[in-house]
Amino acid sequence: MSEKICPRCGQPYSYIERRTVKGSKQVYFYAVHIYKEGSKWRKKRCYLGPKLYSRVTPLQGFPLRGLIGESRHRLLDYLNSIVSELEHMELDKDSKKRLKDLSTRLARLAELGADD
Repeated sequence: MSEKICPRCGQPYSYIERRTVKGSKQVYFYAVHIYKEGSKWRKKRCYLGPKLYSRVTPLQGFPLRGLIGESRHRLLDYLNSIVSELEHMELDKDSKKRLKDLSTRLARLAELGADD
């Protein structure tokens, strides 16, 4: 079994804790680190955020998530959402150039990681 690493502090954690705020449907997540300090066992919690940032998401135009799950999946999901948003916009010349530069970088990144 692989060690679970906290995305906030980079240290191994024991488990993920879910908390629901009273009177809210929002669920928040924490990585719980259990460690021994002297003869006593201690807990340290690292806040990982909600599954979805419901108040900010509508302002951004795509879903923003907390640090739950693998960061590469979250970032690729963000990238996919951003591309979908850009497909519905009229881009000026400068924006198109920036997009082309980013596309080149992404293509290079995809080739470096290709397992084919």
